Amino acid sequence: MRIKSVLFLAVLLLLFIAIFRSNFFTIKKIDIKSERINCTDEKNLTEKSNLFGQNFFLVDEKRVEQALKADFICIKKINFSKNLPDKIKLDIIGRIPEAALYSIKNWEASASSLIENLATPSANSTDEPSLIDDEGIIFSKGDSLVLPKIYFFGDKPINNYLAKALSILKSLKDQGLNNSHIFIFNNFFITSGNPKVVFDLSEDIDIQIASLQLIVQKAKIGSSKLEFIDLRFDKPVVKYAPKK
Repeated sequence: MRIKSVLFLAVLLLLFIAIFRSNFFTIKKIDIKSERINCTDEKNLTEKSNLFGQNFFLVDEKRVEQALKADFICIKKINFSKNLPDKIKLDIIGRIPEAALYSIKNWEASASSLIENLATPSANSTDEPSLIDDEGIIFSKGDSLVLPKIYFFGDKPINNYLAKALSILKSLKDQGLNNSHIFIFNNFFITSGNPKVVFDLSEDIDIQIASLQLIVQKAKIGSSKLEFIDLRFDKPVVKYAPKK
């Protein structure tokens, strides 16, 4: 009985080795479907995936996805599907832009003057803005009239602010305070809408967002029109429009 078991296991092992050494399960076909991919093409994606010649059962999907994302930053997600014995399909989804980022150069102004008198400084900005997705990833160049525009002043890396800035943008949109132009200057996030809202990006954004929600709710209950909200202080500064 023991000999039969050993022989059976040996046969299985030999069969397993034969299958994996043969070309029967070697990947020969790669189908790529891409959506919103503007930083490369299907030919490059196929080549960079390095899937040709790999064993069908030994493909490391996570590694392939990480490698492609590292090479092509516009990729958001990759879905894999396999068809025996030698075909793999990649459904590659690109990033969706949430805002257009302008880097402002040669700007000489104080934060207070910027808050008091906002103007679109397009003449001093980069020629073409960068597109940012919901993860704060700068992934492409381009512009769109429907995207909020973020004007960034200063020498600090913009990546230090993007996650917080996008959280604020989402909160403003959720509360019906849509702003098409945003200014980031000396840790301050300033909107140009009505009402004008000022955040301090160096402080806890969640607390400031919660304060904004309370202020907006109170204004709606009292049928008051907000003109200015400054959330940089423990007690936010709020200015209401005169009632007619």
